[in-house]
Amino acid sequence: MTTKNAQYRNTLLEYFEEEVMGEIYFRELMYNFSRDDERKKLTLLANVERTTAEILHPIIDRYGLIPRSDAELEPLAAQWTEQRKHLNWQGLMQGMVTEYPVYVDLFKKFETQAPQRDIPALKRLTAHEIALVDFAKLEIAGNPDSLMPIHDFLGISFPTE
Repeated sequence: MTTKNAQYRNTLLEYFEEEVMGEIYFRELMYNFSRDDERKKLTLLANVERTTAEILHPIIDRYGLIPRSDAELEPLAAQWTEQRKHLNWQGLMQGMVTEYPVYVDLFKKFETQAPQRDIPALKRLTAHEIALVDFAKLEIAGNPDSLMPIHDFLGISFPTE
């Protein structure tokens, strides 16, 4: 395995594990919020992270990569939660708008390093981060359709009235 291939696989494994940790993070954040609507939104955000990990999992398997267990990743995700436990809803959303675009850029760059067969899954990795940022922007703006990017990513459709 070349250094370039090893670096690609290590980064892929890192991104996969971060998605698993992201699910744990959003689920743990629910304990910091008492409003049902906020808790439901965090559940959907956790689902986005889980779905993204599921999208990446076949690639992880194909390369024979072995991610750390959820039990090993939980303390790391707990650190993310601990760092943000003081935030109110608007603060959490502002943090997402400020911090998450960096990941969009990293994921887009990663797509350019990927073998062709991995690109569709990696485009979904990028798309999930864009959906999270778009959701947070809409939340900050008070848009009642703020979940639309999340629903679109998850493929959830609701009948119109």
